[in-house]
Amino acid sequence: DILNADPCPAPDIQMLHTGAAPPWAGAGGHYALPAILEQVQAHKTTLIFHNTRAQAELFFHALWLQNSNNLPIGIHHGSLSREQRERVEAAMVTGQLRAIVCTGSLDLGIDWGDVDLVIQVGAPKNVKRLVQRIGRANHRYNAPSKALLVPANRFEVVECIAALEAVQANALDGAHRAPGPLDVLCQHLLATAAAGPFEADALYAEIQTAGPYATLSRADFDACLD
Repeated sequence: DILNADPCPAPDIQMLHTGAAPPWAGAGGHYALPAILEQVQAHKTTLIFHNTRAQAELFFHALWLQNSNNLPIGIHHGSLSREQRERVEAAMVTGQLRAIVCTGSLDLGIDWGDVDLVIQVGAPKNVKRLVQRIGRANHRYNAPSKALLVPANRFEVVECIAALEAVQANALDGAHRAPGPLDVLCQHLLATAAAGPFEADALYAEIQTAGPYATLSRADFDACLD
């Protein structure tokens, strides 16, 4: 049986209005620093996502230089040492940071209850990635997630608008995969063979007990086995 929960509130996502127009080139989004700092000041905790670690480092440095109010801010990405990342995470949990410049290292797996705003600097390049990042803000089933998009340059304005429209339409990118992908089956067969001998008939029957492979034909199974 499939149980469908009540739909959660639609995300509150829009473009960030800045005093300056985006440049024609560049990926840093530094033109929007004053407007981003205003948003950080107006919220409890803000995650400022970037698509690459280098962009995050450069933006963090520029943000720090313009942080005239000495707001506590941090940076988090996969190239930092584990100790550095854990210090930032601990400071977030205790509410000591007002903003964290980050990358995909904060996309998943961590539930920050006090994050009330997500800012995506640069076109997200992937609607699923944007939806995942938006979900870091107000991570509660009964509260809308709040996010702002900041195109890094004028060409990315079109990409950001397209991403906004896709989120509002609940349209995620990528074609829907058919049940029981054979590449996954091949990986499972390889891992099974590496673990020890097996009987093909018994393994085929076992695999068919998994929902996605209930209609797996013996011909497809044999082809993957070969």
